[in-house]
Amino acid sequence: MKIKGIAVSFVTAMVMIGSVSMVDADEANEVFDGRIGVVVDKVERSDKYPAELAWDRYPAREEGYDCCTIYLTITRVAVGHVFLFASDMALSILLVDTIGQTFSLKCGSFIANLRDVHDIRQSEFVEGSTAILLFEIPLQSIPSILQLPYFFGASWDDYYSPTFSRININLIAADGDVAPLGNRDGIVNIGDALVALRFALGLETPTQEDMAHGDVAPLDTENKPNPDGKITVGDALVILRKALGII
Repeated sequence: MKIKGIAVSFVTAMVMIGSVSMVDADEANEVFDGRIGVVVDKVERSDKYPAELAWDRYPAREEGYDCCTIYLTITRVAVGHVFLFASDMALSILLVDTIGQTFSLKCGSFIANLRDVHDIRQSEFVEGSTAILLFEIPLQSIPSILQLPYFFGASWDDYYSPTFSRININLIAADGDVAPLGNRDGIVNIGDALVALRFALGLETPTQEDMAHGDVAPLDTENKPNPDGKITVGDALVILRKALGII
């Protein structure tokens, strides 16, 4: 099918319909909710709008804020069809920081598959679809979770009465990397378990970023972190098990 380039303006998001290339799912970084898989390719902070989204129609940054731009790829669609965002959906794309503040999408672009080149409504996200999402957030905020809503249906007959869903994507890995204290080194070893234990015992105070990396317990049925919003002895034990290669 030939894909034709078309642009549609939404309230806060620009949706670009264009060519889509197939990609292999990155299982290590992919977030999969049973229907769609998403990989965050990169997260950028800047005092300027990215070149891809630098349109004059958008207002200047607020004082004390900068731009957080998230680039992502749809790596798989396992069930049915994932339909293009509607205008109210664009408004409900949220970025959550490490202290729970939420920020709405400022603007963005989405590359999707156009089923019928004569009808903009007949569009869906397929493997290889991409998005660039721009948020304005306070300089001190640390982006933590992207809340990405979408519509889906079992068939194209469901296009006008789709089901709503949302996938949450963690932007900071709950990987247990908290040491050296204040200068993480990208490696999980016994030192990280000791620092986490000091956090748990109140001997050190974790920063917001420490919380995001060190809150790894409890584990789910696949031994993946299911953070509960605190660092306890349980987190230190999980980090120790990871350091020793047990999990």
